[in-house]
Amino acid sequence: PQGVDARAAPAPTLSQREAWLVQAIIAARAAGDGGSALGGDFVRIAEEKLQVARAQGKVLSQLTEVARTDASASHYCDALRVSLMDIERLYSLCESYSLHLPALAVLGVAAPYQEYGDRVEEHLNNLLDAALAEGWASASETVRELRAHFSSPRAGEVYVLRLDLICAALERSRFDAPGSSHGDVIHLLTHVVEPAMPWEWLWRTYADAHRRGPLMQALWEESTDMRIHLLGAVHALVLAWVRSPSGAQLLTLHRQAVCSAVDSFTVELNTMTDPSAAQLRDAYKAVRLELTHHHH
Repeated sequence: PQGVDARAAPAPTLSQREAWLVQAIIAARAAGDGGSALGGDFVRIAEEKLQVARAQGKVLSQLTEVARTDASASHYCDALRVSLMDIERLYSLCESYSLHLPALAVLGVAAPYQEYGDRVEEHLNNLLDAALAEGWASASETVRELRAHFSSPRAGEVYVLRLDLICAALERSRFDAPGSSHGDVIHLLTHVVEPAMPWEWLWRTYADAHRRGPLMQALWEESTDMRIHLLGAVHALVLAWVRSPSGAQLLTLHRQAVCSAVDSFTVELNTMTDPSAAQLRDAYKAVRLELTHHHH
């Protein structure tokens, strides 16, 4: 007919597809029974597709950067903008162009299957190494972006955010950096990233000798200087925890273990001859008093 454009409507963009999936999930949940009127698996399938769409958005964003200097990436960007790809295809693009954060986002979709732990660690290592090579500001931004993407169990936070690996890499970097502070990494993980890392995860990673991972354990055993650095980090963690309104209830649950560890670290510092150990010992005694007042 006259005046009607006979061309096909343009394909929906990736962001439109993502918005539709969000709306579908909200509508299905509002209908009650987990959207069962639409079929028992509707919400689960829609949520999985949304996770893939978000991972694809990460791939597209970084591949667009690559395409500025590598023309071979351009036609993949065009495809990513208009159709949802499966995770195998997305992952192969990440591998081809060394896109480490998008690769982790894609692996996060597969988190329930727990099959690709070695790949997660490989991409995490590469991502952190590259960021740390650019400096602390770049590393902080990378960790902030990681946490923003992997912010809940459903988003694969435990599977992807390997705190043993992340904290060991960051602490090694701060130990070697002139002008750094013992508490830099703790401050990043408790006050900069959103949501903040859970207190009990950080306690386990740093201070629980029976449950900390092999990489952090190796740092504790490396040298007296490194041990003093990590004792400083634990002090920063306890101080932040005892002064945090959100951590108060949880600290009450863990109080006995925390006090016991603080006491044993104070004794250990007392046996060290390094001048910085005496200063840190006094800081531990002060935080021990805060823990006592917190209890009362």
